[in-house]
Amino acid sequence: MLSLPALSLASTPVACQISPLAQHIMPLNKEATQEQIFVTANEGNLTPTNAHLYGDVEIQLGNEWLRSDQFDMDRVHQVITSEGKDVRYATPDTVLVGDRLIHNIDKKETSVTAATYYLKAGTNIQGRATKIDHFDNQQKTLLKDATYSACSVDNEIWKIDAKDIDINHAAGRAKAYDATFDVFDIPVLYTPYISYPIDGKRHSGILFPEFEISRSSGISLFLPYYFNIAPNMDAILAPGIITKRGAAIKGNFRYLNEWQYLTLEGSYLFRDKLYDNKKRWYLKAEQRSQFNKNLSGNILFQNVSDKDYMSDLGKQNGLYEEVTLERHAVLNYRTDHWTTLLRFQDFVVTDREIVKRNPYGRLPQLLFQGGWNLGNLNIDLHGELVHFAAKNDRFLGEDARHPRAATRLDLMPTISYRLENAWGFIEPAARFRYTQYHLNYHNKKYQDGNKTNFSRSMPILSLDAGFFLDKEMQLTNLFGGGDFTQTFEPRLFYLYAPYRNQSHIPIFDTSRMDSNFDNLFNFNDFYGADRQSNANRLTTAVTTRLIEDNSGYERFFLSLGQTQYFTSPRITLGEDIKKGENKIRRSALTAETGVAITRDLYAKANLDWSTNNKQVIYGTFDLNYRPASDKIFSISYRYNRADYVEATKTDQIDTSFYWSLNNKWAIAGRYNYILSESKMIDSQLGVEFRDCCVTTRVAARYYRNNVYDEQKQWRVYIEFDLNGIGSIGQNTDGLWKDSISGYSSRQGKFF
Repeated sequence: MLSLPALSLASTPVACQISPLAQHIMPLNKEATQEQIFVTANEGNLTPTNAHLYGDVEIQLGNEWLRSDQFDMDRVHQVITSEGKDVRYATPDTVLVGDRLIHNIDKKETSVTAATYYLKAGTNIQGRATKIDHFDNQQKTLLKDATYSACSVDNEIWKIDAKDIDINHAAGRAKAYDATFDVFDIPVLYTPYISYPIDGKRHSGILFPEFEISRSSGISLFLPYYFNIAPNMDAILAPGIITKRGAAIKGNFRYLNEWQYLTLEGSYLFRDKLYDNKKRWYLKAEQRSQFNKNLSGNILFQNVSDKDYMSDLGKQNGLYEEVTLERHAVLNYRTDHWTTLLRFQDFVVTDREIVKRNPYGRLPQLLFQGGWNLGNLNIDLHGELVHFAAKNDRFLGEDARHPRAATRLDLMPTISYRLENAWGFIEPAARFRYTQYHLNYHNKKYQDGNKTNFSRSMPILSLDAGFFLDKEMQLTNLFGGGDFTQTFEPRLFYLYAPYRNQSHIPIFDTSRMDSNFDNLFNFNDFYGADRQSNANRLTTAVTTRLIEDNSGYERFFLSLGQTQYFTSPRITLGEDIKKGENKIRRSALTAETGVAITRDLYAKANLDWSTNNKQVIYGTFDLNYRPASDKIFSISYRYNRADYVEATKTDQIDTSFYWSLNNKWAIAGRYNYILSESKMIDSQLGVEFRDCCVTTRVAARYYRNNVYDEQKQWRVYIEFDLNGIGSIGQNTDGLWKDSISGYSSRQGKFF
């Protein structure tokens, strides 16, 4: 989708000394007037009607300066003329230099021939012209047979070469007639007319083309037109052609006021030659609202014409991107003690290889959370009332066990008491969870033969206690040496929840929690209310940290934890485990560690060691190296062989980088490989060149739409971001933001 300029003021462009004439820009003097003329010269002749000045002459008229080796002044008609090699006219915004100058004092008009010029605007501009007229109280400039560029003199990567250029300084816009767009002095585009901004602000007009090259679609070319409707409203409309598919149109619309932000975007392919000549489209609308300090809202609507649209024509910037499209309407109300959310939500599946069955929609869902602190006593109430609805599709019809609709009420009051001081804490807590269901099935026989109204209730008791011990120590070599504090933080967490049969409860929105150190201290092994784990267990854990005294920076931490089961866990996402079948007495040993090897190099790892299988069943490793904001390297590894029934095997490596070689050149890339499937999922390699006037990004991408896809796709991303004009090509910068961890555009950092 086309990108719109920011509704807020744009960031300040990179300051570049693109022309030696910039040194002649004069300081603004708000008190200066043209009623007095100040002249300096080596010699001169003065009569009542004329004046002739010679030798290093400078004339000041308010905020206008004229300089030459000689000037002639018609005192009757108030006209100044000069001829020479370096006749100069300067203001706080403009410098003109040529071989002949005519300046009308009364009309405030200046004409220079065989000229070079420099304009100080939102984007600094330089160029040449056979003649330049500067008039209308310094607000307009006309150039004949002229060039226009934001590049340095004699190093013009791009320029506009036109028969006429009309610059309106007050409007912040330039118009070029009978013009070519030149790259390295080679004309690459001709236009009889083009209008473009000179001040970095938003203006209506034709933008530079957007193009893309891909295996599946060929060459895509769109010509956008930008509508600056109002300061708080704008739009883009772009007709175009996709060579392998057909004619298309796409666009964006934005509206902003004091309480809402509305965006609309969409695309329409009139007839897709590769898709049975069918019409194909995509639509997205989103509104974010802030009605007052307590009440906010959000509406999101997305839809596509067919299930293959996103894989064929979507942006495809990220891994497994947009396999479902969410649609929702949300109201959020917050006070000091209450948070309430009302949501209507459903999903459109766009990739059946990954998402086999339509997710249940929440139509509607009411969530509420209340909390009160009474000294050390804390009282909380969590509640949810939700109606689930499933779309009729063949996947649901083939499996009558899945309800067509359901209503679920989940209530959980909690009371806890926390005692805490500098060296430790203890916190007992008591919860009571009550969950009630009412189910409706597609299959009437299944509806009549099963319980459709039922509830689940149980107490959940926990006791959490920990200590904070520390000692001062001095290191000589490790971490550069110095004064450090080492902490020792043992922790015990006991949890009790009786077993309740849950095999008959369908899964609507529940999944197993990720394996990590923090989740050892959770009251449930699952996200969502469809499953509540039984528990009679004790978690023993310890954490140690190494902290620099001078900076408070944590250089190292190590956490170890394991759970002892007095009663074996029996709850899964499927059928409950029968009593006595699961003889697990201890959980996997969980270890989590992180080390700042240097301030620029940080590594973090997490693993689970199964005491039953005597092997690692889950592990992650992340290494991030960032010696500067424009030098990023990261590598991550994910491994999962968890021994619970519904676990999915994972063995994946993902590495990405963006590396500035100097203040102009940078390289970028990514490689993602699924070892468990022996498949490359995403590979990218790109290069960026940046200077005062242009940023060029070129990237090649070779990828799969999903892990099940046997056919690889490729795309070529080419983007020219022209300072002060706009961008041409695909949004390569957006690709890198989505796929390279920590990447941000290099704006204003290198000149």
